[in-house]
Amino acid sequence: MGLAAYGQGEILKDTFSQLAQITDDGFILDKNILCFRVPEFKQLETLFGKRRKKDDPINEHHQNIAAALQAFTNEAVLSLVKRLYHLHPSDNLCLAGGVALNCVTNWLVKEIGKFKTVFIPPAPHDGGTAIGAALYVYHTRTNPKISPALQLNPYTGPEFSTEEIRCAIEKSGLYGRISKDSAVEAAGMIANGKIVGWFQNRMEFGPRTLGNRSLLADPRHVSTRDLLNRKVKHREDFRPFAPSVLAERANEWFEIGRPSESLKYMLFSCPVRPDKAEKIPAVLHIDGTARLQLVDRELNISYYRLIERFEQLTGIPLVLNTSFNDSEPIVCSPADALFTFKHTLIDVVIIQNFVIERGN
Repeated sequence: MGLAAYGQGEILKDTFSQLAQITDDGFILDKNILCFRVPEFKQLETLFGKRRKKDDPINEHHQNIAAALQAFTNEAVLSLVKRLYHLHPSDNLCLAGGVALNCVTNWLVKEIGKFKTVFIPPAPHDGGTAIGAALYVYHTRTNPKISPALQLNPYTGPEFSTEEIRCAIEKSGLYGRISKDSAVEAAGMIANGKIVGWFQNRMEFGPRTLGNRSLLADPRHVSTRDLLNRKVKHREDFRPFAPSVLAERANEWFEIGRPSESLKYMLFSCPVRPDKAEKIPAVLHIDGTARLQLVDRELNISYYRLIERFEQLTGIPLVLNTSFNDSEPIVCSPADALFTFKHTLIDVVIIQNFVIERGN
């Protein structure tokens, strides 16, 4: 998804059509080429060339493959959505499954103009669909029914007591002091160029970190992005970082388009307004878009207050947000957060009101 913006999908369109084709009621994959049950890649390598190994450099051909795949995904999903609307006209559309994490495709579906509401849950992946299946059975076979529509809260994971946090800090051998206002203090640190590990309350359910298990940084400097990619996250440079923006200020900075509750869950790539782009280069993708998260005061008051304070200091109502991890699962416990802090170049970790700074 991120790499696709660097490529030219048209170059491989004819080649890709040998693998997959759009039909009136969906799409067809050539199963002789794409083998799902065995790790067989010979036919794919015949079409697209030898597969890239993990440490091989990414070249223009790889970029074009990604662009062709993204273009096909867009076309296939839009075709399915239009077909669905033709069969069952409705103002509302709900998407789920792993493909519903494709922010580029989601944006196109939202803006297609056929639906007043496009909803994607914060965890549309396999874990979320399992919960959805259970809720469906509950709704259809028991009383009372789930009505009105269930208000989803993405922050349903584990949380930890003050004593548990204190014990984890002591065991780590680090020193943690108590902050009078961790949101305000974190905002000041970010404005001064520090990378902050922000660990608050319940963990998010789903693959996106939405301000409770996040690494936060200043979006104003492209050097911040490079430092995060190379020294903290150890990942490819083409992968963009997300902006978390105050909900009521978002439309000033991004072309939000049609409203959606799911804009709170980092599930759409929206164009950055041209007059704002140069002010936030660290969260700007090469195609001029950003995978943004709208931050709502009622849904996450501590994160909202942090960004609100950052705006007071800088005039920018958003921060750079990426998952709190380094080549491992997102941190869940205080011990996880402190381990990652000790093994990366994160400047400071704030766990609830405990502040652990490098050098202490």
